[in-house]
Amino acid sequence: MAEEGMSTTSSAAIPGAVRQRLLSGGMWALGGRVGLAVIGFLNNALLARVLSPAELGVYFLAFTIVGLLASLGSLGLTKSIVRFVAESIGLGQYGRARRAIKLSLVYGTLGALVVGVAYTLFGGELAARLFDSPALAAVAGLTAGWMLVAVVQGILVEAFRGLHDIRMTIILGGFASGQGFLTGGLVVGSLAVVWLVWGHTDLATVMLLATGSGAASTLLAWILLRRRVGKLPQEDSKPALGGAEMIRVAWPLMGANLMLLVLAQVGYWIAGFFLRQQDVALYGAAFRLMTYVEMPLAIAGMVTPPIIAEMYAQGRTRELERILRSVATVAFVPCFIVLLSFVFFGGPIMGFAFGSFYQAGGIVLAILSLGQLVNVWTGSCLQVLMMIGEQGYLMLVTVITGFAMIIGAILGAAFYGLVGMTVSISFFGAAVQNVLMMVVVRRRADLWTHVELSLLWNKMRSIYTVR
Repeated sequence: MAEEGMSTTSSAAIPGAVRQRLLSGGMWALGGRVGLAVIGFLNNALLARVLSPAELGVYFLAFTIVGLLASLGSLGLTKSIVRFVAESIGLGQYGRARRAIKLSLVYGTLGALVVGVAYTLFGGELAARLFDSPALAAVAGLTAGWMLVAVVQGILVEAFRGLHDIRMTIILGGFASGQGFLTGGLVVGSLAVVWLVWGHTDLATVMLLATGSGAASTLLAWILLRRRVGKLPQEDSKPALGGAEMIRVAWPLMGANLMLLVLAQVGYWIAGFFLRQQDVALYGAAFRLMTYVEMPLAIAGMVTPPIIAEMYAQGRTRELERILRSVATVAFVPCFIVLLSFVFFGGPIMGFAFGSFYQAGGIVLAILSLGQLVNVWTGSCLQVLMMIGEQGYLMLVTVITGFAMIIGAILGAAFYGLVGMTVSISFFGAAVQNVLMMVVVRRRADLWTHVELSLLWNKMRSIYTVR
């Protein structure tokens, strides 16, 4: 599939249509990140006013459970649908794209129903005992309903992403997934009304408002997606896509996604078991700030998946490599600037953001940030593995590095405290994991995704010359 010859990476080598997709999608993704940060702040502020502290704690627990259940219930289809739709559109197989959307909705809904019923009957009580919170069992049914809406909504908006419509993905996405202006706006608006009219409410009402807001966005997404798909060219040929093929592709993605979710939370659990509560607070604060290091690459990751699937299916691997390395290089510059500020001024930044106590977490912030710098350096290797059909290798790398990280974090916490735990999380959970993914992409797809030093040097020199 590979085109002959290696071309020098440059923005000029990127086709105009693709460059426009990257710029337009990137602007929407950036706006989405900023807008949702504001919505999230307002949401948390209102929740703290309409719920008691105890109810708010239960809400946050339920929120995390929704994410975990949605990963299981979706069967990985919220990830695989992007590949199937973009790949089919790129090959002119529009009937196959339609069938991919239909099958994803059918299987995803059935999977979510099974997981939701199981959680309602058994999981709620188990979670209540695990977290010592009887209130979790009382809202088990509402948690399951919220999860069902999140799964269907996720499949619909990811279908838009597969159609290269990042705008609709950002507007109609689920608030629980960290994207979605409409859902987030409806949640904040309804909470504001409750606060202004009644002042306080109960947990069940808040969860109903969140579910209802998601359901309204989901209905609109379904209507708009039907219209969009209806405009695709018609085909006489029968689409060669079956449910077994989709599940075969999707389930490793589900496994990898679950592992990534666990790895994102395991630091809190290990710190809570081995260390002091103050250490948990320091780690949590540093972890939240650390995400700003990889934000430019995360924004790119919202745009590149359909481009990867389409161009790889068309055999345009050398073009794709130029795009991926250009994106990684452009994303690296702001990431490196943020990293330097966290390394040299981590303590004061932590103190400014969270309070004087948190200045002691500066070293934790620096260690976590270094791992994320490697993540940014390796580029969009995770998205490539998802989009080119190598999801099995993705799951394998994630599981191996995940177990190594957990064992290392436990030993580090037991013998060297918070710093020892953080080193393992940063090394295995970010650096080693992403380097291995990059190597697998090279071996399986003949693609490099990492930053190109020559392009980085030329960009820096041009900036200096302008100044």
